[in-house]
Amino acid sequence: MTFREHPADFMPDFSVAARIGPVVFSAVLDDSQADTFGIVSLTNTNLLASSEDLSIAGAVVGSTVVVNGKSYAITALQQDGTGLTRVLLK
Repeated sequence: MTFREHPADFMPDFSVAARIGPVVFSAVLDDSQADTFGIVSLTNTNLLASSEDLSIAGAVVGSTVVVNGKSYAITALQQDGTGLTRVLLK
């Protein structure tokens, strides 16, 4: 089954503004530090964004992303084949 909708259509309800250089785009930020049992996570912060937006922004491993006034470094880009990319941040 092909994902025909544009990922940006689903971003307004859950997204925050993210910036790489001068390019601002919408993304969903997962910055949870503890799970429901209070166990602290050692995993990276995750960002979910449109693959097209990330391409326009020139996102590569090592790029700096600013979200909610906090700077993160991209450690990995994982495209999911639907037009979205999971971005691992540190």
